[in-house]
Amino acid sequence: MYSRLYTFIIFQAFLPWLNLLNTNPIKTNYNFSGTGPCNGDSGAGLVILDPNTNIWYLRALVSLAMVDNNTQRCDLNRSVVLTNISKFQAWIQQTLTND
Repeated sequence: MYSRLYTFIIFQAFLPWLNLLNTNPIKTNYNFSGTGPCNGDSGAGLVILDPNTNIWYLRALVSLAMVDNNTQRCDLNRSVVLTNISKFQAWIQQTLTND
């Protein structure tokens, strides 16, 4: 049994540079008010709101966040590598349909 309580805070950021239809790999510098992905965040989703439909879309997954070698803390000044899930859309749809 777990005895710790965890609080999850979700931040929303406006990212006008990210096209929902773009299928290129995503490597970006992400620093929103001093926050960003860190070790342990792999697999977390980058979701984007389509302002025309008011629907949220999962666009990418955090694959790698950089660490400062001296402090062993998150280095928000370096790039974050995200997995572009649009390339896996057919597999995702098939997997969800089979359940």
